[in-house]
Amino acid sequence: MAQIHSLILFPFCFANFLMVDQGSEACMKPSNYGSLCGLVNNHYIDDVISRNKGCIHMNQFRKIFTIGITGSAGSGKSLVRKAFEDIGLRGFDADAVARKVVEPGQPAHKKLVELFGYGIRGKDGQLNRSLMREQMMADENLRRKMEAVLHPIIIETLFADMYNAEYPREPACAVEVPLLFELGLENRFSAVVAVTCHESELISRISLRDSVSQTSAKKMLSLQMNQEEKIQRADYVIHNTGQPEQIHEKVASLYAKIKKEFLTRRP
Repeated sequence: MAQIHSLILFPFCFANFLMVDQGSEACMKPSNYGSLCGLVNNHYIDDVISRNKGCIHMNQFRKIFTIGITGSAGSGKSLVRKAFEDIGLRGFDADAVARKVVEPGQPAHKKLVELFGYGIRGKDGQLNRSLMREQMMADENLRRKMEAVLHPIIIETLFADMYNAEYPREPACAVEVPLLFELGLENRFSAVVAVTCHESELISRISLRDSVSQTSAKKMLSLQMNQEEKIQRADYVIHNTGQPEQIHEKVASLYAKIKKEFLTRRP
């Protein structure tokens, strides 16, 4: 289940799915709000939680339709998420959250420096992710300790962003989570979309994007769940052929299909 994720090097092994505080309803009143509330059926997002000694408890719910987007590194998850954003959904990215919570001054930053040592901190205070990648690939125990530090913080921040957001166009969001299946999060989304492409293309994209050899890219890919299993477990699949305009067409068509299917589904 290990993964060295290329963007942040912090594999999301969310041991516990936590919700976050929502003090009041966000503004969610687009013209088609009523129809989309019906779309959710019993896929309501449990919301508005109270804290008690560090624990988070659900006490009421709010209607937001959530689409989880997952796939192998280099598959085009971000492209699909942005296409959903273009048609009116709010977009959220677990990797962006991971980058945010390790900025200098953030609690996770201090904890990681304590774990890895001061040698991973640059002159500007930023973490040396290349060095962290090397250490984690060589030390499984270190990777697990890092996950124990980061993941509760990443989860809480991600869902705080989701539930505190305003939804002026659609009461729905597309959430990019690289290890959604590996972490057992599929039941926390109204629908899950797996993004796929040919393995040779995955390796080439990882190599180009991360400036690593194809051998290293292949090794990173081998640490992830294979695409065949993701296809079997997903509700929907988008195959990325490398043509952005086709992705936008596929996403628009898929969202129309999802709305139709969920609106006609019995509670």
